[in-house]
Amino acid sequence: MKKSVFIVFLLTAMPNVALADIEYGSSLITIFAPTVKWKIIFPKSDWMLEQEKRKPNGGGYYYFLSSKKSSLSFSIFLDKTRKCHSSKSCQEMYWSNPEPEYKHSQDVVVKSIGEFNVLQFYIDKPKGYPVIQSNLSAHSYRDGFWIDLHLSTITKDAPNYSSMTSFLKELKIE
Repeated sequence: MKKSVFIVFLLTAMPNVALADIEYGSSLITIFAPTVKWKIIFPKSDWMLEQEKRKPNGGGYYYFLSSKKSSLSFSIFLDKTRKCHSSKSCQEMYWSNPEPEYKHSQDVVVKSIGEFNVLQFYIDKPKGYPVIQSNLSAHSYRDGFWIDLHLSTITKDAPNYSSMTSFLKELKIE
């Protein structure tokens, strides 16, 4: 009897533990690494968590979210690292070895939005599909963590960065 009560307790307590680093408020979503004091906060809208991964050692957290309303995809990777030490050095390290599909990026623009160093670019016909994928790759660094954000959207005719730029301006690290 005691064993079954303990198992029921664990099963009911586990969901709270599993999502301890992402919180859904009434109007905001908060993402944080349990080992740091800062949080990433952005408007809730209709963002849906599609994927969540963690490194077993607590040195990395990955989230992939999507929004039907804005037609955006959003991923964030919080990576404990010593390989970069600033927004700029993290962005430069990222772009020095881009993902294979990004090697054919067009109209690459480097800029700053808030505390992020940002790469803005598009890919024409990604994986052969007759669309344009617009991308913002944003990088920041805090307390030993590289904050690596990626926003993308698909259009049929021309790159469109406005909704991604607006979202990134609303995102706060506090």
